[in-house]
Amino acid sequence: MMSREEWQDSVVYRDVFSLHHMTGLVYAPVIVAGKVVGTLNLGRAADAASFTPAELQDAGELAALLGSIIAGLWQRSSIERELSLMRTALDLMTEAVVISDVQQASRYSNRAARSVLVALPPDGPSLDEALMEMQMRDRTHDDGDGLVQRTVAVGTEDAFVAFLRSGTRSDELPEWLHTLLTPRELEVVGLAVKGLRDAEIATRLNLSVHTVKGYLREVFKKTGARSRVELARIAADTTQA
Repeated sequence: MMSREEWQDSVVYRDVFSLHHMTGLVYAPVIVAGKVVGTLNLGRAADAASFTPAELQDAGELAALLGSIIAGLWQRSSIERELSLMRTALDLMTEAVVISDVQQASRYSNRAARSVLVALPPDGPSLDEALMEMQMRDRTHDDGDGLVQRTVAVGTEDAFVAFLRSGTRSDELPEWLHTLLTPRELEVVGLAVKGLRDAEIATRLNLSVHTVKGYLREVFKKTGARSRVELARIAADTTQA
């Protein structure tokens, strides 16, 4: 601690505190995660009484409260950044995913799912109707039909993840694709745009996963598609020559 003479001779006193004739000053450290990130400064004029022990305690408690607020803001910023990264990762997925939070009454659809939902026929079942139908039967049962392929409960079932199909069947692929692809490639495309993974396609067609990947590489090369989402869009285009 500096003497009164040293304090009054300091730059901060001359430029700031001397304007209010403050000779008494309390620095209360603001601590976040064990580190001092700043100070809470309280000043008192020369003709005022000195700080009492109770006032010093109040200053410490105010600084602790400020530290808690700053820590909360930093944590919120970190959570928001993590959430943004996760949403970006979900949007990069080729599988159509819808996350429903029942407790918060909110829903998030990734880019692939939004493409599927936009393409739904206006007179067809809605997503909510498809989810209700899925919940009325075994959630892991795959009957090869319907909008929802499967659902997975999260936590105490107050939230769940739904995996959607594209709704396109291999026999519904446009004629121009039939002239471009081999019969086996058409089978692979028909299952891929329905949302099946490579392993699931391999099981359906009695192929190895490596072979399925090879067929998909050829399909991407022939159609110019760069992802399954783009392939689904191409497969739904009946106007391309």
